[in-house]
Amino acid sequence: MMRMRWILAGLAAIVVLPCTARAVDRFDVIYPSRLDLYMPAGSAGLELGNLSYILLVNTGSTPISAAETSQITFDCVSSAPGFTLAPILGDLPSFAPIAPGEAVGSVKTMNHALLNLIGAGEVFRVTTGQVLAVDIGEPDPPGNYVGVVHFSVDLHLGNRKASFETVVGFHLSTGVSLTFTSVARSTSNEVVAATPMTWGKLKSLYR
Repeated sequence: MMRMRWILAGLAAIVVLPCTARAVDRFDVIYPSRLDLYMPAGSAGLELGNLSYILLVNTGSTPISAAETSQITFDCVSSAPGFTLAPILGDLPSFAPIAPGEAVGSVKTMNHALLNLIGAGEVFRVTTGQVLAVDIGEPDPPGNYVGVVHFSVDLHLGNRKASFETVVGFHLSTGVSLTFTSVARSTSNEVVAATPMTWGKLKSLYR
């Protein structure tokens, strides 16, 4: 059976730039806590085009630079084998710098609900291209799954991490659509590096 991967709202390049971690001021992530995905039987998945899966909000006191945004990485764990949710950074460094109090992302009708959680005094700046988008995949071969899958996501930026969960409801349909059913907001926390433990120090803890 030929599997189809659907793409919504166009195509853009995916860019991955390696960079060493540096100190980054605070940031929040506005994300969909629930997505509902409708696809025909036998579909491989869906990739967002020129619209964002999440918004990145600078809640610190200094700009987040292009060099810093190029550090962004994602970890994602699925509750069901074979299902994937892969955030796409894309179009670096076109959306940086991000000024204090600024939220960035590409928003259209489909993901307009993300704007509901922009705080008082914060300013939204629309970006172009595939910025902070996502690819959602089903197992191979397709099982025509109907139900929900939980995805736990960590966004790493410099020395900070924002953790959140997106629940995706999979539905069979004759057409292809994606609904941002509910949205939420996550605040980043500083990631503290583990302190090396010597054998002498370890023994002293148990005396």
